[in-house]
Amino acid sequence: MAGFLAPTSGKVFYGSSNLYELSSVNIAKYRNREIGIVHQFFNLISDFNAIQNVMTPLLVSGKKRREAIEIAEMMLEKVGVLSRAKHYSSELSGGEQQRVAIARALVNKPKVVLADEPTGNLDNRNSQEIIDIFCDIHKQGNTIVLVTHDPMIAERADRSIDLSKYLCAV
Repeated sequence: MAGFLAPTSGKVFYGSSNLYELSSVNIAKYRNREIGIVHQFFNLISDFNAIQNVMTPLLVSGKKRREAIEIAEMMLEKVGVLSRAKHYSSELSGGEQQRVAIARALVNKPKVVLADEPTGNLDNRNSQEIIDIFCDIHKQGNTIVLVTHDPMIAERADRSIDLSKYLCAV
């Protein structure tokens, strides 16, 4: 769905475009503008502070630095970590790092958010807060595709697909 790995069979469409027929430049534009990705292990740039991590997708998409800073600050405020904007990932808790990663994924206002185990490395309290953020994002009209092994997280979804039902023994 993110356009990183081609399927072994079939095709992956976003709108009318087959992702795997796009040029590498166009697939990068798709990732930057159409989807937001929240990785399980945050994938923050360690040499950047929180605001720099969040503004990077904006700069890549062509926003001016001042505008990117303003938007990144608003997004960090939305996820509750604006006070940590100047801190590097090594100075942030796991929950704060995940919030920065979510802010980065949302900063270009993607239509679809892909989240791979976004609570897998967090305690219960932080997990619930992160899922609350995703629920708010969904209420605003975004599509959220979230992968989890946690049944309590899955229960909060409007729709859930248990992929283990589709696995066969090898």
